[in-house]
Amino acid sequence: MGDMNARTGKCPDFITGDSCQINNFDAKNLIPNYYEVDTEISRNNQDNVTNVQGKSLLELCIASRLRILNGRFIGDSLGYYTYMSINGYSAVDYALISESLLSSVKYFKTDDFTYLSDHYLYTLIISYVIEVNCQRCLKPERVLTCPRSAYAWLIESRLKCANSDHYHCLETDIQTLIDCCMLPLNISKGHRPRYNSRKNVIQEIPCEDDFFMPHDYPSNRYPDNGPSHCKIKKGSCTGDGMKMCSTGSTTRDATCYCDHTQNYVPRLLSTSPCFLQFENECMVTSSCNVIIEYRVKLMYSTESQCKTTNSYETTSEFPLTTDNAFNTITTISNSVSDNSQAKKDSNLSTERLLLIIYILSAILAVLLSCITVYFVKHTIEKKDQTTNFLRIHDIVENQESQYVEMHACKSRHK
Repeated sequence: MGDMNARTGKCPDFITGDSCQINNFDAKNLIPNYYEVDTEISRNNQDNVTNVQGKSLLELCIASRLRILNGRFIGDSLGYYTYMSINGYSAVDYALISESLLSSVKYFKTDDFTYLSDHYLYTLIISYVIEVNCQRCLKPERVLTCPRSAYAWLIESRLKCANSDHYHCLETDIQTLIDCCMLPLNISKGHRPRYNSRKNVIQEIPCEDDFFMPHDYPSNRYPDNGPSHCKIKKGSCTGDGMKMCSTGSTTRDATCYCDHTQNYVPRLLSTSPCFLQFENECMVTSSCNVIIEYRVKLMYSTESQCKTTNSYETTSEFPLTTDNAFNTITTISNSVSDNSQAKKDSNLSTERLLLIIYILSAILAVLLSCITVYFVKHTIEKKDQTTNFLRIHDIVENQESQYVEMHACKSRHK
């Protein structure tokens, strides 16, 4: 931008009639595959004069794929004069921009003359995003909050980054929030990303005690529970009759068990006394029946026999340590595995028997249909034969009666 002492008139600053197919006498294309054809964009100019400097400027634009903004955008659509002297007006001040950035120009205006200068003042507004494909934020901006929904995250990423997949909103090591554009990193399971403001890099830190992450994920993921926590919150085992069996880890959810000392038993039967909070629930019972007793004995080996007072009595507290809990799970699983396998075999045999019965029923139905069709067809044929026989019999009787009548007439004539 500036005073170039060049008067370009309305001459084009691009190759007119440009094409990617220029052949020599051998019909061979001389233009390389990567060549980009010039886009013809008309330009207005109130100054119709062209001087030597103007021709040089136009040649520079054509060779460098630069475009003159004067006379092409709102605010200077007519190509106003930019210089005033005692000899008259001229347009010698220009703003040049690369053809690839023309779509980024939002506004270009030539202002009125002032007594401060003999050149016009012009204004140029360009909107663009500079993004470097690296794993560092060039200009991280401090924000009060990150986008609080997936939709808000998408809108923010499109506004701030040329590639929306590069948008990050992270907690820093000084307990602030920043957003920036950078290549996403792979965060290993059991961790969450945090921005180190001193080293200008993303680091991994373990999940908090109440959260966990069971798999790897990219650092640009929308934080469901905010940038200060991992993606999934652990179960709290706060349901009716629930107690904590295992607090889990950074990669595994917490597990619960039913407080059998207060007559709570799992509603759904499983091979493990410990379960995830969303997989089961506890129900209270005081009934002394075979099903409930079997369920409690299977789930909790510390239960005694059912008492006549219609309540359960425990011999010891449920093991709360992780090792004991897993040992109990392993023991119960082994004791039930044989019964489960036998039950699966029995179910498989039943399914096979039902399948065989179904196939035989289908075959029998087809046979019955064929037999029915055969008998119906045979009956229809018999009926047709009987009808034909009766018709022939009637014809014969008619002929005999006619013959008798003719013979009687002949006798009378004689």
